[in-house]
Amino acid sequence: MEAGASPFAKLDWESGPGVGALGRIAEVKIPEGFIFGRAQTTQSFLKLTGNIPSELERGMLLNPEEEGWFVIFDYEGVGYVKDDERDTLDAAEIMETMRAGQVESNTQREALGLYPLYIEGWALAPTYNAETNNLEWAVRLRSDAPLDEGETEEDRYTINHQTRLLGRGGVMSATLVVKPSTFEQIMPSYRAALSGYAYAPGHRYGEFRSGDQVAEYGLTGLVVGGAAVAAAKSGLLGKIWKILVFGLVAVGAGFRRFFQR
Repeated sequence: MEAGASPFAKLDWESGPGVGALGRIAEVKIPEGFIFGRAQTTQSFLKLTGNIPSELERGMLLNPEEEGWFVIFDYEGVGYVKDDERDTLDAAEIMETMRAGQVESNTQREALGLYPLYIEGWALAPTYNAETNNLEWAVRLRSDAPLDEGETEEDRYTINHQTRLLGRGGVMSATLVVKPSTFEQIMPSYRAALSGYAYAPGHRYGEFRSGDQVAEYGLTGLVVGGAAVAAAKSGLLGKIWKILVFGLVAVGAGFRRFFQR
């Protein structure tokens, strides 16, 4: 990638192989051929692709040789999330809840000068792995953003694949953003990249001790927007839109230009 080829190329990237620091909480290996951006780079990248940074970002991974996908890591120190709902996750009910908040979410996106995003359905229903303490799901999104020259109606669609990596004091979110046409093709690369993630000693899920902070919600709350659940319990329903606006990330206009040589 030539310096100055696009605004993306001017950001501060670290090339693999190496290790990317996700704050002091965790780290992720940077595979050969990948690039890594820390928090500030990630937030700048999101703005350039028409998304809203949440200020929770810790970093991102991207492989310039595999066009059309990236992974955003962000962390919330909400406490230890119990996994006692692992056998009772109701995908239909969760989807209904997510769609119910979509109208307010898009109202706020438009107020911020962004185009609406619509949830089309599951690409992968919520699934929990009790061995790794990871919760994952994927939704198919449609954007109303105008198409760039050369793009087709298919380019309006994006898949957000979410992985929640449970830790002792909170949850690291890994958001894979990918085009539906390459979702299955990209998943092996994504899973291989995510296998290089690790919490720092003292922050691992299995290191929970009596007296540690416990989150106000469980696995279902993580899918529909954990902080929104906590806000609802506190009577702060007006804050739910923030979770829905920040939680959905699209590829965005101009993303293809990142890969131009």
